[in-house]
Amino acid sequence: MARNIEELINRQIHRWNSISTVLRKELSGLTENEVEPRAGEAGRAFHPVICISREMGAGARDIARLLSRRLNYELFGSEIINQIATDLKVQERLVRSIDEQDRDQFRILVDSFLSGQEIEASDFLNSLTRVVKALAIKGGVVLLGRGGNFILGDQSALNVRIVAPFGERVERVQRYLNIGEEKAREMVERTDILRARFIHHYFHADVHDNKYFDLVINTSRLPTVAATELILAALRVRGFIPEKIALPPV
Repeated sequence: MARNIEELINRQIHRWNSISTVLRKELSGLTENEVEPRAGEAGRAFHPVICISREMGAGARDIARLLSRRLNYELFGSEIINQIATDLKVQERLVRSIDEQDRDQFRILVDSFLSGQEIEASDFLNSLTRVVKALAIKGGVVLLGRGGNFILGDQSALNVRIVAPFGERVERVQRYLNIGEEKAREMVERTDILRARFIHHYFHADVHDNKYFDLVINTSRLPTVAATELILAALRVRGFIPEKIALPPV
């Protein structure tokens, strides 16, 4: 796993290094009025970070995978984020990739976040925050789970919550894992509790409170492709995807 994580980080760093070249080509045909001024630097305007929170079995991983393919972004799931957060060697490689100007911003953001009285500055939270903010500074990533929206807040381009009725989630977990209904039900119930506790413990927040999200999508009404298109439409509305830049089809 460690080798895979290092390869993933190296790939993302290489992608960041090539973003400026790609942007120059993308922006060459745009007028000044078509570039969203609120986002500041063009690299952050067109290559943001999207945070996805989810209920188990709601289909968020499929949405995140499709979204990352459409945007040509790297997907960082909670397992990968955890691995990076506990692997100092990979952390250092990630943080060293940030240039000096961004590194100063990164250090200020992390210091101010960890000094807040409302957040428990545990060792894990310190590492988790360091990793998520390092990934977000240059953007071009989809973060799935691990409270990314609570760590980044408005620094994220879009904070999305994926939900579905309990029964449908149990059925999905049954299919995904090929297990019985009782075991799937227990797994979904336990995971719901553990994720809610994680958010409450580290961020003193209620993961079910919709004020923390820009979009809440019910996958019983909007399946994977439709949900992905809705997220992309929201990014366009917010100015992170200019109309003249076409995305690859599904």
